[in-house]
Amino acid sequence: MIAQALANIVSMGSQEVMQEITDGRYGALLKKVNKVLGDFLKRKTAFFVDSRRERIALKVLLGSERIDLDHLPDGLRSIIAWLFATIAKLEVAFPDDSDPLEREFIMILDEPETHLHPAWQRYVLRIAQELFPNAQFIVATHSPFIISSINRGWIHILNTCEDDGLVYFGEPQPCSEGDTYMDAVEDVLGIKELYDPETEDLLAQFRELRQQVLSNGFEGETELRSLMMKIGARSKSLENMMGRELFQLDKAKQMAAAS
Repeated sequence: MIAQALANIVSMGSQEVMQEITDGRYGALLKKVNKVLGDFLKRKTAFFVDSRRERIALKVLLGSERIDLDHLPDGLRSIIAWLFATIAKLEVAFPDDSDPLEREFIMILDEPETHLHPAWQRYVLRIAQELFPNAQFIVATHSPFIISSINRGWIHILNTCEDDGLVYFGEPQPCSEGDTYMDAVEDVLGIKELYDPETEDLLAQFRELRQQVLSNGFEGETELRSLMMKIGARSKSLENMMGRELFQLDKAKQMAAAS
Protein backbone atom coordinates (compact mmCIF):
# COMPACT_ATOMS: atom_id res chain seq x y z
CA MET A 1 0.00 0.00 0.00
CA ILE A 2 2.77 2.42 0.96
CA ALA A 3 4.81 1.41 -2.09
CA GLN A 4 1.77 2.03 -4.28
CA ALA A 5 1.16 5.42 -2.68
CA LEU A 6 4.79 6.35 -3.23
CA ALA A 7 4.64 5.11 -6.83
CA ASN A 8 1.50 7.17 -7.49
CA ILE A 9 3.02 10.37 -6.12
CA VAL A 10 6.30 9.83 -7.97
CA SER A 11 4.50 9.01 -11.23
CA MET A 12 2.24 12.07 -11.00
CA GLY A 13 5.20 14.27 -10.20
CA SER A 14 7.10 12.88 -13.19
CA GLN A 15 4.13 13.57 -15.47
CA GLU A 16 4.02 17.16 -14.29
CA VAL A 17 7.69 17.56 -15.14
CA MET A 18 7.18 16.04 -18.61
CA GLN A 19 4.23 18.39 -19.21
CA GLU A 20 6.37 21.32 -18.01
CA ILE A 21 3.98 22.10 -15.17
CA THR A 22 6.25 24.15 -12.93
CA ASP A 23 3.82 24.64 -10.04
CA GLY A 24 2.31 21.16 -9.98
CA ARG A 25 1.06 19.70 -6.72
CA TYR A 26 2.93 16.40 -6.85
CA GLY A 27 6.15 17.91 -8.10
CA ALA A 28 6.10 20.31 -5.15
CA LEU A 29 5.55 17.42 -2.72
CA LEU A 30 8.44 15.45 -4.16
CA LYS A 31 10.67 18.52 -4.18
CA LYS A 32 10.08 18.99 -0.44
CA VAL A 33 10.73 15.32 0.35
CA ASN A 34 13.86 15.22 -1.78
CA LYS A 35 15.26 18.33 -0.11
CA VAL A 36 14.58 17.17 3.45
CA LEU A 37 15.97 13.68 2.86
CA GLY A 38 18.88 15.07 0.88
CA ASP A 39 19.81 17.39 3.75
CA PHE A 40 19.47 14.48 6.16
CA LEU A 41 21.62 12.08 4.11
CA LYS A 42 23.95 14.84 2.88
CA ARG A 43 23.51 13.55 -0.66
CA LYS A 44 21.29 14.52 -3.56
CA THR A 45 18.10 12.49 -3.30
CA ALA A 46 15.35 11.78 -5.81
CA PHE A 47 12.62 9.16 -6.28
CA PHE A 48 11.64 7.80 -9.67
CA VAL A 49 9.75 4.91 -11.22
CA ASP A 50 11.61 2.45 -13.45
CA SER A 51 9.03 0.92 -15.79
CA ARG A 52 11.52 -0.82 -18.08
CA ARG A 53 11.12 -4.05 -16.14
CA GLU A 54 8.18 -6.43 -16.18
CA ARG A 55 6.87 -4.62 -13.13
CA ILE A 56 7.17 -1.02 -12.02
CA ALA A 57 10.16 -0.62 -9.71
CA LEU A 58 10.70 2.25 -7.30
CA LYS A 59 14.22 3.56 -7.20
CA VAL A 60 16.02 6.18 -5.18
CA LEU A 61 18.85 8.34 -6.43
CA LEU A 62 21.39 8.77 -3.63
CA GLY A 63 24.20 10.95 -4.82
CA SER A 64 25.19 9.30 -8.12
CA GLU A 65 23.80 5.85 -7.29
CA ARG A 66 20.44 4.50 -8.36
CA ILE A 67 19.22 2.04 -5.74
CA ASP A 68 16.08 -0.09 -5.58
CA LEU A 69 13.88 0.97 -2.71
CA ASP A 70 13.96 -2.62 -1.42
CA HIS A 71 17.76 -2.49 -1.18
CA LEU A 72 17.91 0.51 1.13
CA PRO A 73 18.79 0.01 4.81
CA ASP A 74 15.80 -0.97 6.94
CA GLY A 75 15.95 2.23 8.96
CA LEU A 76 15.90 4.48 5.90
CA ARG A 77 13.12 2.45 4.28
CA SER A 78 11.12 2.80 7.49
CA ILE A 79 11.50 6.59 7.44
CA ILE A 80 10.48 6.76 3.77
CA ALA A 81 7.51 4.46 4.46
CA TRP A 82 5.92 6.49 7.25
CA LEU A 83 6.70 9.80 5.56
CA PHE A 84 4.98 8.80 2.32
CA ALA A 85 2.15 7.04 4.18
CA THR A 86 1.43 10.34 5.91
CA ILE A 87 1.78 12.34 2.69
CA ALA A 88 -0.59 9.97 0.89
CA LYS A 89 -3.23 10.28 3.61
CA LEU A 90 -2.98 14.08 3.59
CA GLU A 91 -3.10 14.16 -0.20
CA VAL A 92 -6.31 12.10 -0.22
CA ALA A 93 -7.91 13.94 2.71
CA PHE A 94 -7.28 17.40 1.27
CA PRO A 95 -7.43 17.02 -2.53
CA ASP A 96 -7.98 20.74 -3.11
CA ASP A 97 -4.99 21.94 -1.06
CA SER A 98 -2.03 23.10 -3.10
CA ASP A 99 0.21 21.99 -0.21
CA PRO A 100 -1.49 19.49 2.13
CA LEU A 101 1.75 19.15 4.14
CA GLU A 102 0.99 22.55 5.69
CA ARG A 103 -2.15 21.21 7.33
CA GLU A 104 -2.52 21.01 11.11
CA PHE A 105 -2.81 17.44 12.37
CA ILE A 106 -1.56 15.09 15.10
CA MET A 107 1.12 12.59 14.17
CA ILE A 108 1.89 9.62 16.43
CA LEU A 109 5.28 7.95 16.06
CA ASP A 110 5.96 4.71 17.94
CA GLU A 111 9.69 4.12 18.44
CA PRO A 112 10.83 5.80 15.19
CA GLU A 113 14.41 4.89 16.17
CA THR A 114 13.86 1.24 15.15
CA HIS A 115 16.69 0.03 12.86
CA LEU A 116 18.26 3.51 12.82
CA HIS A 117 21.91 4.22 13.57
CA PRO A 118 22.20 6.57 16.59
CA ALA A 119 23.55 9.32 14.31
CA TRP A 120 20.33 9.15 12.27
CA GLN A 121 18.14 8.98 15.37
CA ARG A 122 19.24 12.51 16.23
CA TYR A 123 17.70 13.86 13.01
CA VAL A 124 14.61 11.73 12.41
CA LEU A 125 12.19 14.13 14.15
CA ARG A 126 13.69 17.13 12.40
CA ILE A 127 12.78 15.51 9.08
CA ALA A 128 9.15 15.15 10.16
CA GLN A 129 9.03 18.68 11.60
CA GLU A 130 10.40 20.19 8.41
CA LEU A 131 7.99 18.30 6.17
CA PHE A 132 4.96 18.85 8.40
CA PRO A 133 5.64 22.23 10.06
CA ASN A 134 2.16 22.63 11.56
CA ALA A 135 1.75 19.10 12.91
CA GLN A 136 1.75 18.17 16.58
CA PHE A 137 3.94 15.14 17.28
CA ILE A 138 3.39 12.50 19.95
CA VAL A 139 6.44 10.26 20.07
CA ALA A 140 6.93 7.09 22.11
CA THR A 141 10.64 6.34 22.33
CA HIS A 142 13.39 4.69 24.36
CA SER A 143 16.13 6.52 22.46
CA PRO A 144 18.19 9.11 24.37
CA PHE A 145 19.28 10.45 20.98
CA ILE A 146 15.70 11.25 19.97
CA ILE A 147 14.87 12.67 23.40
CA SER A 148 17.89 14.98 23.39
CA SER A 149 17.14 16.12 19.83
CA ILE A 150 13.84 17.73 20.88
CA ASN A 151 14.20 21.42 21.71
CA ARG A 152 10.52 22.35 22.03
CA GLY A 153 7.67 20.49 23.68
CA TRP A 154 7.11 18.37 26.76
CA ILE A 155 8.47 15.06 27.96
CA HIS A 156 6.05 12.69 29.70
CA ILE A 157 7.79 9.86 31.53
CA LEU A 158 5.76 6.66 31.88
CA ASN A 159 6.29 4.55 34.99
CA THR A 160 4.85 1.20 36.00
CA CYS A 161 3.37 1.06 39.49
CA GLU A 162 4.68 -1.93 41.44
CA ASP A 163 1.44 -2.20 43.42
CA ASP A 164 -1.11 -2.55 40.62
CA GLY A 165 1.09 -3.02 37.53
CA LEU A 166 -0.54 -0.08 35.77
CA VAL A 167 1.37 2.56 33.82
CA TYR A 168 1.12 6.15 35.00
CA PHE A 169 2.21 9.49 33.59
CA GLY A 170 4.81 11.37 35.58
CA GLU A 171 4.80 15.15 35.81
CA PRO A 172 5.52 16.58 32.34
CA GLN A 173 8.84 18.34 32.04
CA PRO A 174 9.80 20.83 29.36
CA CYS A 175 12.31 19.90 26.69
CA SER A 176 15.57 21.74 27.15
CA GLU A 177 17.78 23.15 24.43
CA GLY A 178 21.35 21.97 24.72
CA ASP A 179 20.73 18.72 26.60
CA THR A 180 23.10 15.89 25.71
CA TYR A 181 22.05 12.31 25.13
CA MET A 182 23.73 11.49 28.45
CA ASP A 183 21.37 13.96 30.15
CA ALA A 184 18.48 12.04 28.59
CA VAL A 185 19.92 8.70 29.68
CA GLU A 186 20.16 9.78 33.31
CA ASP A 187 17.39 12.33 33.82
CA VAL A 188 14.65 10.94 31.55
CA LEU A 189 15.37 7.22 31.18
CA GLY A 190 16.62 6.94 34.76
CA ILE A 191 19.80 5.02 33.97
CA LYS A 192 22.57 5.96 36.39
CA GLU A 193 25.04 3.23 35.51
CA LEU A 194 27.63 4.05 32.87
CA TYR A 195 29.36 0.69 32.55
CA ASP A 196 28.50 -2.93 31.89
CA PRO A 197 26.96 -4.89 34.81
CA GLU A 198 30.20 -6.70 35.69
CA THR A 199 32.14 -3.45 35.88
CA GLU A 200 29.37 -1.83 37.93
CA ASP A 201 29.61 -4.75 40.42
CA LEU A 202 33.37 -4.21 40.70
CA LEU A 203 32.88 -0.49 41.24
CA ALA A 204 30.34 -1.20 43.97
CA GLN A 205 32.89 -3.50 45.64
CA PHE A 206 35.50 -0.76 45.30
CA ARG A 207 33.32 1.89 46.92
CA GLU A 208 32.44 -0.39 49.83
CA LEU A 209 36.05 -1.50 50.39
CA ARG A 210 37.36 2.07 50.09
CA GLN A 211 34.99 3.20 52.81
CA GLN A 212 36.13 0.35 55.06
CA VAL A 213 39.83 1.13 54.49
CA LEU A 214 39.39 4.84 55.20
CA SER A 215 37.33 4.12 58.30
CA ASN A 216 39.62 1.44 59.77
CA GLY A 217 43.05 3.06 59.70
CA PHE A 218 43.89 1.75 56.21
CA GLU A 219 43.42 -1.86 57.16
CA GLY A 220 42.82 -3.81 53.95
CA GLU A 221 44.72 -1.25 51.83
CA THR A 222 46.58 -3.95 49.88
CA GLU A 223 43.32 -5.61 48.86
CA LEU A 224 41.88 -2.22 47.87
CA ARG A 225 44.86 -1.38 45.68
CA SER A 226 44.69 -4.78 44.02
CA LEU A 227 41.03 -4.25 43.22
CA MET A 228 41.77 -0.79 41.84
CA MET A 229 44.42 -2.22 39.53
CA LYS A 230 41.97 -4.87 38.33
CA ILE A 231 39.31 -2.27 37.57
CA GLY A 232 41.76 0.10 35.89
CA ALA A 233 42.90 -2.63 33.51
CA ARG A 234 39.41 -2.91 31.99
CA SER A 235 39.47 0.30 29.93
CA LYS A 236 41.20 3.64 29.47
CA SER A 237 38.42 5.57 31.18
CA LEU A 238 38.54 3.23 34.19
CA GLU A 239 42.32 3.49 34.26
CA ASN A 240 41.99 7.26 34.50
CA MET A 241 39.30 6.95 37.17
CA MET A 242 41.35 4.59 39.30
CA GLY A 243 44.39 6.81 38.81
CA ARG A 244 42.49 9.69 40.40
CA GLU A 245 41.28 7.42 43.19
CA LEU A 246 44.84 6.22 43.89
CA PHE A 247 46.00 9.82 44.14
CA GLN A 248 43.22 10.59 46.63
CA LEU A 249 44.06 7.42 48.61
CA ASP A 250 47.77 8.34 48.83
CA LYS A 251 46.85 11.88 49.87
CA ALA A 252 44.49 10.63 52.58
CA LYS A 253 47.20 8.24 53.87
CA GLN A 254 49.76 11.06 54.03
CA MET A 255 47.37 13.31 55.95
CA ALA A 256 46.58 10.47 58.37
CA ALA A 257 50.31 9.86 58.97
CA ALA A 258 50.97 13.56 59.57
CA SER A 259 48.22 13.92 62.15
